[in-house]
Amino acid sequence: MVSPSALLTLLVAAGSALHVASLSSAPSNEFVEVRPQLWRYNGEFAFIPSPAQRTPVAVWLVEAKSSWILIDTGAASPEYKDRFLAALKRKLSFSSNPLRLILLTHGHLDHAGLLPWALDEYPDVPFAVHEAEQPFVTGGQQYQQLKGDTWTFTLGKYYMPKLNTSLPTSHQIVLTGSTGDISSFASWVPKGLLIFHHVPGHSPGQVAYFHHSTKSMITGDVITNMAASFPVSRNGKIKCDNPFLMPTHMYHDMKQSQQTLAKISGVRTYFPSHDDGTGVSNADFQSFVGVQKDEL
Repeated sequence: MVSPSALLTLLVAAGSALHVASLSSAPSNEFVEVRPQLWRYNGEFAFIPSPAQRTPVAVWLVEAKSSWILIDTGAASPEYKDRFLAALKRKLSFSSNPLRLILLTHGHLDHAGLLPWALDEYPDVPFAVHEAEQPFVTGGQQYQQLKGDTWTFTLGKYYMPKLNTSLPTSHQIVLTGSTGDISSFASWVPKGLLIFHHVPGHSPGQVAYFHHSTKSMITGDVITNMAASFPVSRNGKIKCDNPFLMPTHMYHDMKQSQQTLAKISGVRTYFPSHDDGTGVSNADFQSFVGVQKDEL
């Protein structure tokens, strides 16, 4: 008899094979400056060991006072890890500026999977996580313990790998509230450089970061932008879509978070963590939020 986990794997792989094409452009395996003082590494991660499913996963570097801020740490898979870590070391070595802060959008494996390595490699660098996400990053809890509002999460959470959530907290920074200036939690960061916004739904404590000088919103998994990877779009010509539904525990909250980001003034570009392009324009994001419908 086929086990439930094996059946779920087959179903996800089959669905992926129908929808996933190769990335519109090969991953750079380097940090690329997508906006002034905002750099992106866009690597590939296979959620399921299959050539059919290759998903872009972004990590960010922000320049600040001759230092670097790293947003997310990338996916915990050998193929992603080796290339990403090599690119990070090259970038930091070439610039000679130190890494001084790590910010997490959320704690899922593809975004914070390499946090244990980062803490070993840079033991004096603090990392920041929202108070609602902290239990799943350093508090010993697993996402499988959450109750969701969709059948996709109810089934899919058992496919999600368990994480190492007993990490050292001596340099942990806990972001509190619905929004705030990162300089309030790390005094060396220039005031107004990065503003965080709590955007739950995909995970309890997911946050988006607004890079003020370039009017860029790093959204985490509030949305995705993978029209080339997923040519069969649920929203026609709209250039962004909802996050993966399987790990999204509260669909209603996720939609509310999209509305939250849509109401923030001054944003020019929304940069999802899963993006096979170069971000989503404000006009496209507003159109998406305006036309999206309940899918479940």
